[in-house]
Amino acid sequence: MGRGDHMGLGALGDLLGLATVQAVRGDHTGLMDLMDPEDRPGIMDPEDHPGLMDLMDPEDHPVQADRRGHQVLRDLRDTLEKLYSPGATFEDKKETQKPILKFQTSCGVSTTSRIVGGEEVHKDDWSWTAALMRPSRAGLDHFCGATIVSDWHLITASHCLKNMKASDLSARIGVINLKNGDPSRDVRVQKIVQHPDYNATNYYADIAILKLQNPIEFSTKVQPCCLPDDSDAAGRDGFVVGWGSTSFGGPQSQVLQQVSLPIWSNEECQKKIAITVKDVMVCAGRKDVGGHDACQGDSGGPLLVRDEADRWCLQGVVSFGFKCAQKGVPGVYTRVSKFRDWIIENAD
Repeated sequence: MGRGDHMGLGALGDLLGLATVQAVRGDHTGLMDLMDPEDRPGIMDPEDHPGLMDLMDPEDHPVQADRRGHQVLRDLRDTLEKLYSPGATFEDKKETQKPILKFQTSCGVSTTSRIVGGEEVHKDDWSWTAALMRPSRAGLDHFCGATIVSDWHLITASHCLKNMKASDLSARIGVINLKNGDPSRDVRVQKIVQHPDYNATNYYADIAILKLQNPIEFSTKVQPCCLPDDSDAAGRDGFVVGWGSTSFGGPQSQVLQQVSLPIWSNEECQKKIAITVKDVMVCAGRKDVGGHDACQGDSGGPLLVRDEADRWCLQGVVSFGFKCAQKGVPGVYTRVSKFRDWIIENAD
């Protein structure tokens, strides 16, 4: 990194929550500015005035500076290396306190132990599932699902939001039976963030973030779901949850449904469907029987898998399929792990 490429100390100081360091002589603060005025020597030639890069490793530059000044520089150096290196990790980024990351240590915990061909959900199961509502002649209609990932944010499918404005949308949370929901308690949507690479033809990057107008108050009935890690869940069972149709072309359910489906490898999936299965997609469905699947109205809802810590993670977002629950034909979901960093950066 050349001297002209580094971030000013003032900006990095703000990032760390430290007292702002006054930046001089371009983007860096020199040693002279960190020293006690009484300890400063006479006027120095600019060529002798060390900058940030000269101080990146104090052991390599035998200049005495006050201890606090060096500590500030060490903190700035460590943050620069963590956040701006190509190898910055998911754990490194937690330190920036992005809104969505605040909940990644307390997410995905169901308060109980325990769709097409599915079964009704028990009280307090799947407490991170939200129903997206839009205006209709009858008042408000459910049209897609979503998943709570922070007190301000939901994840859903981009295809659910075609021709939609944020002002048209609200989320119904904390209910199993939509008829029992109180529209006055629905949470309005403030902003829609669709993935810039979303392709409506092949469903590439079929994912979106919804920011709410007001934060969610978490309880036993309402909890955030975890974002997944990069591990491949092929061969494991996942759960699909939603208020969609219970048969192809049939009426939507007013009661939240769940169904357990095995997750396929992309190679297996590609043999069964005509659309190219990209690495940002994941497939799930029964291989031996039909009658179990996501269906109309489930779009945008979650495909859930437990992680090693026994927490529920958002493995996939219901994206597309071929009719519903056909024997040996899986449904296709957006693979959330491929968009984890995008979610973190854009859920502001």
